[in-house]
This record gives sequence, structure tokens and C-alpha cells, in this order.
Amino acid sequence: MKINYILMLVLLMGCAKSNPVDNTQYYVKYIVNGGASYPLVISSTSGLKVNLTNEKNSVDEYIRGNATDYEFSIGPVKNGFTANLTATRYPALASSNLFIKPRLQILVSINNGPFVLKKEGLSSVVTDSATISYKIE
Repeated sequence: MKINYILMLVLLMGCAKSNPVDNTQYYVKYIVNGGASYPLVISSTSGLKVNLTNEKNSVDEYIRGNATDYEFSIGPVKNGFTANLTATRYPALASSNLFIKPRLQILVSINNGPFVLKKEGLSSVVTDSATISYKIE
């Protein structure tokens, strides 16, 4: 009887516990405002170039004007995903007198819950470009 009890105890202790599967899904929202400084450009050929990391971990590029906020949503992504967002004046010609004072935001939603601001970058000076990133952990 004691042998059976000891054998059962050894077998139970020897069984490895399985790690629970993490089914958490995250969604990322990028918000960009170029905040153009002279001249205010609103066209599809000049203004702001936006680069962002998509759910396939590659970079998407968009050309936008500078007059309003632009939102880009991606997902689902998994824990460990790094969201990167860059805004650059466009075209980036040396002769161009367009500069930006960008406001960049990265928001994250967990399992379709509300989006929560995780990272924000607000330039106080005119610049050629700005970048922010946030790693989901």
C-alpha cells in the first residue's frame, strides 16, 4: 500500500505542468497629425509621409496632408509586438520649406476593449521627422 502511494506521488510530481495558452489579442491604433508649419499643405502629393508597423511585422507607408488627424488600426497582434510610427515631411526636398510639428500617438486595445494611450510624442519645434514606438508586454 505504501509502495503504491509512493509510486503515485512520484508519478504526479514527475508530470510537467503545461503552460496555459495565451489567447490575448491586441489591436493597435496609430494617430498622426503633422501639424504643418508654413505653408499648410493639403494634398496627396505633398505633406506628410507616415510609416507604421503592421500586424505582419512589415512597414506600411502612407502619404497624407497635414490638416487633420489620421488614424490607422491594425491587428490582431500578440504579446511582444513592437508598434513603430514615423511621420516625415513629404516631399523631403532640400528646397521644400514645409516643416512639421508632429503629434504621434500609439493606442492599444486588449481583446476588443477600449483603446488606451500607451505612447505619445509631441514635437515642440519644427522638424523633418519624428518617431515613437511601444512594445506590447
